[in-house]
Amino acid sequence: MATYYFSKITNGQTLTFTPGSDILQFDDDTISAGLGSVTQVQTDLLFSYGGKTFTLKNVVLGQLTMSNVKFKNGSLLLVGDNTTDIAKDELNNPLTGAAQSDFLHGLGGNDTLDGKAGADIMIGGDGADTYIVDNDSDQVNETNASTGLDQWDTVKSSVSYTLGANVEQLNLTGATAINGTGNTLKNVLIGNSAANRLDGGKGDDRMEGGNGNDTYVVDSTKDEVIETSALAAGGVDTVESWISYTLTANVENLLLLGTANNSATGNTLNNRLTGNSGSNRLDGVTGADTMEGGDGQDVYVVNSADDVVIETNTSTSSLQIDLVEASLSYTLTANVEWLQLMGTTSINATGNTGDNLLIANVGNNVFDGVSGNDTVSYSLSSPYIASINPKSSINQSANPALAGVKVSLAVTGAQATIGSGMDKLNNIDNLIGSRFNDQLTGNSSANILDGGLGADVLIGGDGNDIYYVDGNDTVIETNASKTQSDTVRSIVSYVLGANLEKLELIGSDNIHGTGNELQNTIIGNDKDNLLDGAGGADRLEGGKGNDTYLVDGFDTVIEAGSAGTDTIMTEVGILNNTLPTNVENLLLLGSVNLTGKGNTLANVIYANVGDNLLDGVKNTSSSSKDTLSYEFGATAGVRVNLSLLGSAQNTGGSGTDTLVGDSFHNLTGSYYNDILQGTTSDNVLNGLGGSDTVSYENSATGSVIINLNLSTRQNTLGSGGDTLLSIENITGSTFDDTIIASSGNNIMDGGLGSDTVSYVKSDGLVAVNLAVTTAQNTGGSGKDTLIKIENLIGSNYNDSLTGNTGANRLDGGKGADALKGGAGDDVYVVDNAGDVVTEAFSQGNDTVQSWINLTLGGNIENLELMYDKSLGDANNPKTGTGNTLNNTLTGNALSNTLSGLGGNDVLDGAGGQDSLTGGGGADRFVFSVVTDTSASMPDVITDFTRSQSDKIDLSLATFYEGVFKFVGIKAFSGVSGELRYQTLSNKTLITGDTNGDKVADFAIELTGAIAMQASDFVL
Repeated sequence: MATYYFSKITNGQTLTFTPGSDILQFDDDTISAGLGSVTQVQTDLLFSYGGKTFTLKNVVLGQLTMSNVKFKNGSLLLVGDNTTDIAKDELNNPLTGAAQSDFLHGLGGNDTLDGKAGADIMIGGDGADTYIVDNDSDQVNETNASTGLDQWDTVKSSVSYTLGANVEQLNLTGATAINGTGNTLKNVLIGNSAANRLDGGKGDDRMEGGNGNDTYVVDSTKDEVIETSALAAGGVDTVESWISYTLTANVENLLLLGTANNSATGNTLNNRLTGNSGSNRLDGVTGADTMEGGDGQDVYVVNSADDVVIETNTSTSSLQIDLVEASLSYTLTANVEWLQLMGTTSINATGNTGDNLLIANVGNNVFDGVSGNDTVSYSLSSPYIASINPKSSINQSANPALAGVKVSLAVTGAQATIGSGMDKLNNIDNLIGSRFNDQLTGNSSANILDGGLGADVLIGGDGNDIYYVDGNDTVIETNASKTQSDTVRSIVSYVLGANLEKLELIGSDNIHGTGNELQNTIIGNDKDNLLDGAGGADRLEGGKGNDTYLVDGFDTVIEAGSAGTDTIMTEVGILNNTLPTNVENLLLLGSVNLTGKGNTLANVIYANVGDNLLDGVKNTSSSSKDTLSYEFGATAGVRVNLSLLGSAQNTGGSGTDTLVGDSFHNLTGSYYNDILQGTTSDNVLNGLGGSDTVSYENSATGSVIINLNLSTRQNTLGSGGDTLLSIENITGSTFDDTIIASSGNNIMDGGLGSDTVSYVKSDGLVAVNLAVTTAQNTGGSGKDTLIKIENLIGSNYNDSLTGNTGANRLDGGKGADALKGGAGDDVYVVDNAGDVVTEAFSQGNDTVQSWINLTLGGNIENLELMYDKSLGDANNPKTGTGNTLNNTLTGNALSNTLSGLGGNDVLDGAGGQDSLTGGGGADRFVFSVVTDTSASMPDVITDFTRSQSDKIDLSLATFYEGVFKFVGIKAFSGVSGELRYQTLSNKTLITGDTNGDKVADFAIELTGAIAMQASDFVL
């Protein structure tokens, strides 16, 4: 038998403890059982108390008793059945603590744990355990997470308590007003006889109050509130709800929480329903109920004369309009705006001092607006209602009229409405009709008449009346006084009738508004409108959409900034002949000679068929370019030159127009065959319909390159960056132009200069003949007409290109091409071994520019080997061979082999170490730059023959400004410009000193030992 004293145990110590005989004695009276922890760690027990942690080896929790674990201060550690027999720990054991802080662990079984006074730790374990809580610091630790009935755990608390994890039920005990709060499980909360607040928290909870004024917090549609005590015994009870809720029996009050638009519904008691800051529907059902809304758009359902409506929100905002649904006669209380009569009973509606909407039922009604601007409605929705409140809360299940109504505000007594009983209207200013065909008549005051649905007749009179129309309505305004202004507000396209001054388009459709002979004001909505003042000096105001204004000379157009792209249409001109602020486009109509002037925006000005003076006005932004358009103002094709300023130009199909200033950068043609000419800056040229031509005759500062396939901006080089739309044809500039044909039928006129047409974008092979100046079927690129075109570039296929009598350049492009010249000095570009060049005898001095090793065909005089470093040396030509004619052969930057064959040939190896063979005839070997034949890598002339009058030509040398002096075999003397030779074994080396340093700066090697003479050179 051993006794272990806590004071002598060290931190981290492991003890060999025999539960049946040993004692663990906590000899420090400041340490209580409930102020530490005991944890089973596999087969050992871990104690943590007083800042120490120690282990009892091979001991299980059920072996601890109040006899083998003792605390000096009298607190208890009770486990299971409080014996060392662990088998009994699974029974239903009651554990009761002392007045101190105790540690109670029930282990298995349905245990009841009561720590009594002090801050106790109670651990249930398996089974349906009951915990008695009487101290705010009591701790309940339920380790079993099962929710079955055999594991249903309950806390019985005499203090306010919040359930911890894994505990299902909370019973409040005693007679003190305390609160109970659940956890995330489906809890059962039961109050005591006092006033309790029960909040189940998350989960679907059951809350049962009792006597006292209880409060229930609801946050789930499956929460259940049970109040069994009636008012006399159970107090006044309240539900605080985060959701829409209907009171259960014996609960008097309902308070909505949060900001959501929830509803509150009472029961048979006299309820008090209180809304939140959202838009709420409050319905007390039966009983004398008090309903209080607040912020938001609230609806009160009144079905008892004893119901009380309290609305504290004084805002008149459209989002704060409150409504009473009344099934009996009712007078609106303060701050409530609308009243809807329900059912079919003959009842009355009385407003308050505000602007009220009183909605009829089908009974006989008396309406009294009291004061304010009040409206009676026989409809549940209408344009006027939507203008007041776009999110109306009117009950759409009601029926205010069975047929069309006939109502007059001028009648003071009861009047038969036909469709809605016998009604009397007092202090009413405005009328809204039914969904049928109505007749509404105003009085001598300013009235608002809205027919609602149906084909309605709206009759005004004296006063500034407002009419809402939505279809086939008829507005009759009898007052022709110029001192009064009457307004039509329409959700459909509308034409003002007689005596109506103002038209406002409303709604969200693209509609039109048309005035009359008066001085009208016409205002659009936020969509695309056409506004036409008709006669008179009218005021036209657009909105956010793309609006069109039809003006007649003295109209005023008002357009807000950043409110769509807007257009003025006129056939008599506009006020001051200038576009108003924020209007982008001007469309001139008819055939009268008009002036059209833009503003500082990017304008489109549409000419008419008359003689126009057109000025886009200089824009302040470089990105804002004006457009001149003939889309609607031409009877035939037009020819327009944007570069021709200040002078009248006959457009052909649209009169004689004069362009002022330099603001037009873009040009749109007609639906006929147009010729459009831009400026030297960036232009957008749009041909629209027809076969249209863009011309650069007088609008280029240099050669232009135009690709007819592109519809995006392209850099023309000589005439800015142009965008071509629906352009089929082109006329070039006075310079050397390049035109890339499209797949359609093109007319391409090069104009002056040496011009090129390219078929590089063709979808198939082309056959093109420059000698044909009428339309020719190219095969892969439509029927094209080529005028004043000197040069051709083929497609990526096997093409046939034929020149004319002029000097042509024919480039077949990729593929095996047939190139045929004619009279004139032609140039052929060869890049394929399958290319065939055909040239007739004695038809000019012709040249092949070759990208492959080549031997000249018959009747061709010259060969140039081409070079592109990016292709790599292996893919560039190295060998060029002449024919029997007098050829000129020119190499490239590589080491070339050039052979003249027969004829008096000129050979120029250019760069690299070249091998030059003249062949028969008097040949000339030309060296013009020092890199042609360096001293270390000299060119080799293989057949220099004096008897054939061969010559070495240094006369064009750029590496020496003077004339070389031949000194024979003498050494350099130090004088610049000396030329000498020396014979070696079977070769002759010619060297030159260009700077007088006695060192050779270039060299030419001849095959064979030749005694050179000064006459062998051209110096």
